[in-house]
Amino acid sequence: MTVISDTSPLRYLSLIDKLEILPRLFGRVHCPATVRDECLHQRAPQELRALFTHPPEWLIVVADPPVDAALTSALDPGEAAALSLAFAAPSSLLLIDERKGRRVAESMGVRAAGTINIIAEAAVNGLLDYKETIAQLRTTTNFVFTMISSSSPGKRRSDHPAFAFNTLSMLPPMIWRIVSSLWPR
Repeated sequence: MTVISDTSPLRYLSLIDKLEILPRLFGRVHCPATVRDECLHQRAPQELRALFTHPPEWLIVVADPPVDAALTSALDPGEAAALSLAFAAPSSLLLIDERKGRRVAESMGVRAAGTINIIAEAAVNGLLDYKETIAQLRTTTNFVFTMISSSSPGKRRSDHPAFAFNTLSMLPPMIWRIVSSLWPR
């Protein structure tokens, strides 16, 4: 499976010093040149710029693929390039947090996972403490938790990250039971 990342998961994982889970979960992570350029922008966090100043062996920067005009009008350049790259690679996984980008990926048949999905998978694999990492993400970044509880349709429940960004559709049922058991009801 080819894993392709947009800027946001790299950004948030770098800010909470959890980038090491990416190669442990996925081996190599690819990103288009546009994503690298966004990560090196002068307003990007220093931790993120450092990642691309001396990229680790597991992080592979590839040339931007051709991007459909409809994608460039709907998404930011990094999202559009990452989604185009994922669409071109069968059985790929796109790492992206932005809700609109995830919806577009889903409509194109591209599997997508966000920062919360990555953290949940790492917790299930014993690579980190889920509650501690979510607390760190919540207190040290501007990550936006927008979750909806399936038990209360239409009500937001920001303290249960398993509902973030269609996490339920990404987690196998056994993993979902484990992750949900870690979070108080």
